[in-house]
Amino acid sequence: LDSLDGPPLVMRSDFYGLDAELDDRLDDFFDAVLADDQDGDNRLRDNKFGERDALAELNLIDYDGDLAPDLAFTDATRDHAVDDFDIFLNFYDSNGDGKVVLSGRMTAGTPNDGLAAEFDINDALAMLIDSAVADRNGNGRYNGRLVDGWWLFDEFPDNNHDGVINNDDIDADDINLGYRDGVLDYKDRYAKVRGSVYFRASRSQWEAADDGSGNSVDDYQQFVQGAIRPDAGDLPVIFETTENEVPTITAASFSEATEALIDAADGDTVLEQARDQNGPTWTPPSFVESTPFGSPTPADWYDRPVYEGITFRNAVIPMGTNALFIDCTFVGVTRVEAYIDNTHESWIFYGQQERDQLTGQLNWLYPPPPDYSSAQLDTSYLEEGVEDEDGILPEPLMVSVDLNGDGITPDQCTNTKLLANNLRFHDCLFVGSIVADQPTVFSPIRNKLQFTGATRFTSVHPDAPDDPELNPDSDDMDEIAKSS
Repeated sequence: LDSLDGPPLVMRSDFYGLDAELDDRLDDFFDAVLADDQDGDNRLRDNKFGERDALAELNLIDYDGDLAPDLAFTDATRDHAVDDFDIFLNFYDSNGDGKVVLSGRMTAGTPNDGLAAEFDINDALAMLIDSAVADRNGNGRYNGRLVDGWWLFDEFPDNNHDGVINNDDIDADDINLGYRDGVLDYKDRYAKVRGSVYFRASRSQWEAADDGSGNSVDDYQQFVQGAIRPDAGDLPVIFETTENEVPTITAASFSEATEALIDAADGDTVLEQARDQNGPTWTPPSFVESTPFGSPTPADWYDRPVYEGITFRNAVIPMGTNALFIDCTFVGVTRVEAYIDNTHESWIFYGQQERDQLTGQLNWLYPPPPDYSSAQLDTSYLEEGVEDEDGILPEPLMVSVDLNGDGITPDQCTNTKLLANNLRFHDCLFVGSIVADQPTVFSPIRNKLQFTGATRFTSVHPDAPDDPELNPDSDDMDEIAKSS
């Protein structure tokens, strides 16, 4: 608690920074929470002695200067408790109908299409709240996202089990209960945390700890904002938990968990599994792509092999694969291999490429000898007879990998893309977990996992929960659960 790591948890309200007056209301509310919240859920109840008086005082404040109380802290969500979401709704609900209409883009295709927008400054926040709790009626069916008036059917399960995903799979009841209906209101069941928050520390220890400026913390809730909604009968915040409730996490914990997951990834490589399904001579097509994906100023380029529409099981992605996976399913544990010792000072520059804007061809930025290079990455780049008199160049990169296929190591490496894995997974489904070897040095140009599109992680296949071929091995589930 007194270390430089900071408090055990920092959780901020989602509604700061939208409007200066709203910020003032939130400041006053959280001051009242520090003074009067009795159970740590960051809410004040209008029917609870000791909390309702604080709400009554807050509702007398005149923020707009009209010399009348603003009633800014009423229960907009109809649950007899006021939190920062209630304050947000009251602030933006201009006509007092109990709901906040979103932007035209967010209401397109919804039951509230065409209504005048009341909150249109942050569609990302609106989407998170309006699309939270997809299965609102609890019947096991859920809808995908609605974007710009169109349902993304690739995010839907086959709700009616007819083998086709289309409009017939839309669960209208969930929409009636507020899912992607184009407005924010009590139906959205907003919470910063669903469930309980567990701490190993005691409350007294935390509040007696140094806050970093020589003073004691005094009240931990200054760091923990936003509504906590525990399950029925549970406490919102639990201190002094046991090892079983909150296991001790150390560097060794990650190493042990990683080793167990690596052991579970006992299948063939992705190429071998793809050839099992597509024929022994199948070769993946290629696609040239920059990294980071979509960056206007790429750090490097990759000529990626493309795997599309393939199901893998406990697969291994060997170092140097650098692939693009599209609409693939990864069942069980997927292991990403990488060379561990990446400490050479020229590591990220070996194999770095740029793309010719006219031809599209990839060219090396620092080609190894005998080609000319604008920079010398190691002493082997020096012209014959030239010495590194100042001793500033490193020795060549030698690795314990047989790069030239002669069966002898070490080999000199002039392209570290062969030893790393820069991967992108687009619209993929992981039924299980993914684990990667941990190189010594952080080098995102070389070792990077990018998840784009509608890539999802789950422990049970959404469309085939009882199919053993599409679900992880039961013996691996304990380790998979630890990684989720």
